[in-house]
Amino acid sequence: MSRWLASPLRGTLDSQISFCHPRDELPSRQIPGKHEAQPASVKQESMKFILLSSKPVRKRIKQHLSDLGHIVVDDEPLHPRALLAAAARQQPHGILIANLPPSFEASVLSQFCEQLPDIAVVILASTDSNEAIKSSLELALQNVSEHVAATPIRPYSSDEQRFILHDDRYRAFAQEEKLGASLVTTANAEAETDIFVRQIGCAVRNHQAARRYLAQVIKTDRGLRTEGTYRTVHMSYKVFWLREHVMRWAAVLAHYVEGVETVFLPPPAPPSPTLDYLHYEPPIESLYSASALIDHGFRPGLLPGLRSILSMKFTGQSEELLTADAVILFGWSSLLREIAMAQVQVMDQILDSGSDWYAGKTASRRMHRSLGIFGDFWSLPWLREHPTRMRDLSYLAITEWIQPKPGHALSPFRDFLRAHQAATPAKKRENTGSREKP
Repeated sequence: MSRWLASPLRGTLDSQISFCHPRDELPSRQIPGKHEAQPASVKQESMKFILLSSKPVRKRIKQHLSDLGHIVVDDEPLHPRALLAAAARQQPHGILIANLPPSFEASVLSQFCEQLPDIAVVILASTDSNEAIKSSLELALQNVSEHVAATPIRPYSSDEQRFILHDDRYRAFAQEEKLGASLVTTANAEAETDIFVRQIGCAVRNHQAARRYLAQVIKTDRGLRTEGTYRTVHMSYKVFWLREHVMRWAAVLAHYVEGVETVFLPPPAPPSPTLDYLHYEPPIESLYSASALIDHGFRPGLLPGLRSILSMKFTGQSEELLTADAVILFGWSSLLREIAMAQVQVMDQILDSGSDWYAGKTASRRMHRSLGIFGDFWSLPWLREHPTRMRDLSYLAITEWIQPKPGHALSPFRDFLRAHQAATPAKKRENTGSREKP
């Protein structure tokens, strides 16, 4: 192991751990020039640290760090596992260790560095005097500063296995969540099976259309997010464009609802690249998409929220209320976007009899999450708990060896339109629109 953080190598332990001695204890050739203490005129940016040290030197180290403008966010000796939780909570720039048993240091290196590779760990090897502490800290701070500068920006990975550390106050809720999962029984297995088989039957007919529709909505979304943000900060009533955009994501899911006539779903894009229309009341296509999902059924806790979207419109409300509506619309758009993408990804696997999913291979985290989103949104807890049964049903459904039982189907769009027109005053429907530049 390298004694100095002379040339950080990302992904190796040497890039994260350094042992800092006072300069007068080591030959000058062991101190690379770039690690020399900075001149007094060059002020380092403030950083925050977790300090792990014995009581005799803790106060002195904290004082030196404070004099240099740095912050100690935690300074109690911790079990290595507790240290991992503390570091995840505080996200310090570095961990400073001084005068602790070698066994503790080894535990830190083995359990901490692998999980949090972007946080530098510095062991102060000599703390015999104030001068030794000061000299070691100067080098330690330089090492941490360079480590921070060399740390790449990493995207949040949806493919890697992850686990969550949480505040102890969540412990009771976590236990309730596990208890709820353990209470899933076969009581609704038959109903879930029927819902699932019906969706696969729709997917056989409509999946390719759903994929094309989703691709176009994603393109629309790229432009509309910027447009919607501008309208929100501009406090413009035109932000209610987003209401119909939310229903585009709902329409992706409606492709998998039995009885839906996909040609009457909302168009996946505006009328043209240079023309749009801002509806006051939701157009019939938006109502049709929402009605299809509501009639089919999905997670009950989401139902009131989706219904509330349809009643959103500009009525002269204050800027505060307009902003609140805009944030709700943005939130629902993001939520249904991920649900729609998960739906299509799951159906891609189901309709391909040669997919890794049928082979029983360990799913990527992304696929695992998509299956979870799919199962939870459509309220299929029993199938989520029995993935083998889910695969068996899928294979039988795509080979048409099993058919769903006869059941309630969505009314034809013609009947839906007539019912809507009968319930809507003619005066409310009459509107030729007005032309206005964006």
